Amino acid sequence: MRIADTERELKMLVRERGYDLTTLRPAEAVAVVLDFYRSVRCPEVEPHDGDALLYQWGVFDWGEGKHFEFDLTRQLIGNGSTEDSHINQLHVTLCFPPTPDLSALGQSNQWCWSVADCEVFESFIRESGAFKAVSSLSPASVNVRFEEV
Repeated sequence: MRIADTERELKMLVRERGYDLTTLRPAEAVAVVLDFYRSVRCPEVEPHDGDALLYQWGVFDWGEGKHFEFDLTRQLIGNGSTEDSHINQLHVTLCFPPTPDLSALGQSNQWCWSVADCEVFESFIRESGAFKAVSSLSPASVNVRFEEV
């Protein structure tokens, strides 16, 4: 896979798994993003820490009102680049109404730096309060966004 094809490749995998991107549930998002990370490699990235996963959650307001985000992001850093313009991120963000229970979870994150760490990373996600709080909920929206940061 090329870095530029990341979003398209993930969307293809979502369809292959029989999921609908617009109604992706938290457990489905975790499964497909981790599967994508484990099985789809990118030769254009730094070999040691150029391909990582970020799990993050919290209540945010990006100018369109507050919502609780359950986000999984794949970060890809191109070979030989250390400048921010060469850091690319593919976000899979499930948004929920910011209920008092979800707001009480605060904001936090956890990184996974290698495929070898995926099992521990997945356990962390599934045992987290954020995952447990939204696992039975349908998101108000699901956003997939690729960006250079």
